Amino acid sequence: MTIFNRRNFLKQSLFLGAGLVTSLSAAKAEAFNLPAQQLFQNVKEPKTISFKCLHTGEVFNGAYKVGDQYIKDSLRHLRYVLRDHRDGTTHDIDRDLLDYMHAVKMRANRDQDFVVLSGFRSHKTNAMLRRTTTGVAKNSFHMEGRAIDIRIPGYSVAELQKNAHQLKLGGVGYYPKSGFVHIDTGPIRDWS
Repeated sequence: MTIFNRRNFLKQSLFLGAGLVTSLSAAKAEAFNLPAQQLFQNVKEPKTISFKCLHTGEVFNGAYKVGDQYIKDSLRHLRYVLRDHRDGTTHDIDRDLLDYMHAVKMRANRDQDFVVLSGFRSHKTNAMLRRTTTGVAKNSFHMEGRAIDIRIPGYSVAELQKNAHQLKLGGVGYYPKSGFVHIDTGPIRDWS
């Protein structure tokens, strides 16, 4: 019996789409007397990210973008998985933040998934954290779905911070005592 779920659907869609592109490109190559490899120069691999949310145990593992097109089902799933775990509020996640995470992961060149400590935060949760915790910004990018706090098991937080900093894609907060790095799609800046 085949079990239908979103992950299997996305995988099958990507494989079918790749097969269609391959067969169309092969026919096109034949029509123009070109080697098929030349037609694949502009075909891009899907961008993937994988992480587990520390507080909910929920996981995202898959493609979120192919070429310059974001996968709508993946964005909906990411919106839910990266919700405010305290009150269940969801918010769209900035697509540039997903690209930032992907770039950090590629630079780190690690097989392990990210662990997400905090994704989206509601205004209420952010205000509560400001009262009870140090280092929480009043106008945090978390409240706009533009920030995430991450770590990679078995990988130095200092190295993770260094990799994010070198990309120059936004803000990088370094929290070695708490064991995570904050990245956001705001202005390029660093703090600890």
